[in-house]
Order: sequence, then structure tokens, then C-alpha cells
Amino acid sequence: MVDSHSEGYNYIEGYEWPSRPHYSNVTFTNNRFVTYDSPIPILNFPPPETHDDNIRRLALESVEHVTPNLPMLRKVYEQIVCYPEQWNQNSWAVDYDAIRQLSARQAFDLGLTYSTETDLEIAQTQPMCHTAYCFAGHAVYMTPNMRFIWEQDGYGASNCEDTSTGQTTAIPTKAREVLGIDAVFSGELFAPNNTLDDIYFMLSCLFEAAGDSFTA
Repeated sequence: MVDSHSEGYNYIEGYEWPSRPHYSNVTFTNNRFVTYDSPIPILNFPPPETHDDNIRRLALESVEHVTPNLPMLRKVYEQIVCYPEQWNQNSWAVDYDAIRQLSARQAFDLGLTYSTETDLEIAQTQPMCHTAYCFAGHAVYMTPNMRFIWEQDGYGASNCEDTSTGQTTAIPTKAREVLGIDAVFSGELFAPNNTLDDIYFMLSCLFEAAGDSFTA
């Protein structure tokens, strides 16, 4: 068999092509594509997914993977609502007494804030002997036999220890376990820029996906 090139197409003389899929409005000559008889139809794509729709979908997927601990999720939210001074979504766990000693520049350099209002400025308004936690930090704080492992500089924590077993775990990992949510949904729920309204909406979606309703 001889491989020849004709009109820009590979064609092997004497080779019988296998049956090809059906193409409407397309002309073939000697097994070669030639022309369209009509314009290619315009494809109508669905509109992009909104943020709210994305949260609803992630909630459904989380429930499919893990059984949510609805009582604990509700308990953590109510704790934050009742004691807002103990809630800081920017940090897993933060010790205001430790950072009270820092300058604003030091607080910024240490990454203690995600906004122009530094944790130092917040600390000055808090009572002595005070710590605060994000949603994940609250879940760990409210779990029996768990303690935070404070960093060497003393201002924050990213790990926790089960005092009954001595096992050390990252705070977000332990929080996911306690709350019964998967890694993807927890990434949304634990995001540092979440407001209380954002968290309420996410919990409402998760409860609805689990066949329950969330009210607070």
C-alpha cells in the first residue's frame, strides 16, 4: 500500500476505511471530508453556577460522603452568636493576651490579620485572659479532651491534642471530623472572610441537604 497526500489529507490507496460515525449535512468524497452543506449549529451552554448554587451543591456532596453532626454544628453556631467576642474567623485559635504585647507592625508581619484592622487593635478592646476561635476552632474547643497546642511565640495555635490518647491533629482536620463535613465543604465554611450571615447560609444548605432545617 502506498501512503499518498492529496488535498492536505492522508489517504492510503487500497485501504478500506471502517464504518465512520454519521455526520449530518457533511459531504464525503472517496472517504475524504469535503464540505458542510450548512453552517455548524450554535451550542447553547447553561449559565455559570452562582456562588449560592455552588454552596448548595457542595453541601449535597458533603452529605453524600460524610454524615453531618447536626447537633454539634448548631451548637457551635449558637456559641458564636451568644459570645461574639470569642469569635475570630481569621484565626484557628488566637490568644489576645499574647498579641497584646505586639506592635501593629509585628502583628501584620506575623500574618495575624486578613484585613486593615489588626488583631492587635482587636486585642486592645478584649478583656484580659481572653482567647478567640474561628468556626473550626470553636468545634475543637467545645470537644471534650481536646487542648490547643500553642505556637512557640504563644499568640496562636494550628494544632490540637486529644489528651485521652495523646494524638496530635491539625485543627481544621479535627474540626471536620467533629462536625461531620468533607474537606471541600469545610474549605468554604472555615474561610477567613466569612461573615456570620455567610456561615448561617452554609449551615442552612447543609441541614437542608441532610433533610433537616436550620434555624437559630
